[in-house]
Amino acid sequence: MADVPVAKGVWRARLEVATWIIGTGVAIAMLVLALTGGEDDSRADDGPNTTTTEEGTGPDGGPTTVEGGEPTVETTDAEGIVAVLSRATGDPQAFLLDVAQGDPEPALGGRSIAGPSTTPDATLVAAAVEEEGGHVILVGPADGSQEPRTFAVEGEVTSTALAPDGRQVAFVTDAGGSEGVRILDLDSGAVRVLADGTADEADPDWSADGELIAYVRPGSRRDTIELVRADDGTSVESFPVDAPASSPSFAPDGRSIAYIADVAGNRDVFVGALDGSEAVNRSHSPDEETGVVLLAGGWLVTSASDRGLVLVAPDGGTTQLTATPGDRV
Repeated sequence: MADVPVAKGVWRARLEVATWIIGTGVAIAMLVLALTGGEDDSRADDGPNTTTTEEGTGPDGGPTTVEGGEPTVETTDAEGIVAVLSRATGDPQAFLLDVAQGDPEPALGGRSIAGPSTTPDATLVAAAVEEEGGHVILVGPADGSQEPRTFAVEGEVTSTALAPDGRQVAFVTDAGGSEGVRILDLDSGAVRVLADGTADEADPDWSADGELIAYVRPGSRRDTIELVRADDGTSVESFPVDAPASSPSFAPDGRSIAYIADVAGNRDVFVGALDGSEAVNRSHSPDEETGVVLLAGGWLVTSASDRGLVLVAPDGGTTQLTATPGDRV
């Protein structure tokens, strides 16, 4: 019986050692979890974990690009260069943004402009500038190797759209008393009417082959996206939109079109096939979208009044491209 107290003491000691080992193991596991970032897996539920820089200007005085973070989509999968109107430096200026690189480059000498546009290969840039004698359209090489050419036009110009071959510019002017769409031939300087302004037509965009132009025709009850032949304005198709619409953008393959529509009090991005199938809401965002460019593969670049530019992947994932509020495509 004298050995029993000794046995109890041994088991008590062993229990204390085991408790210490377990406690130490739990502490080490918690330390490893903290060091590997396991304490925050919010990206799985909350979307992209991009880091937005403070409002301001980036290199060359352009829109501030977003750096850091870990986007849920690979921006290198998207291809395209878009013309951007930014007030990052105060006055509205034109920039070109490569969506794969995220580096905005100033265009047209940093002049205060309106409605910039570029060719698909981003070799030329066009924009409207207000001068003492009225508005002019500037067209010049994107790399700034030559001074832009100047074309005097009638009325106030609010937007431009360079043809894919760089030989014509579609633009919106109020020269007829209300906004309409006209075509400027860059070889001759001649201007012809495409839409006469009877309905305040706006926001022209060229198809990739240069055969068609899309623009918005406002209506009393519904707007329509009009597709017309670029050479003579003959109607090809009309797509009714049961809401105020803006910013139509052809897909590079010419099979679909994106646009902004004010549905249920919010401006969202919709994409529809030109075969007449139902358009799909691609933004589902509380932001008031102001512009959209439809890229190859179903990628979108969108702008809104209270944020910078956002790249939208085909699966709906988003990555912020610029952080300057009001940057616009």
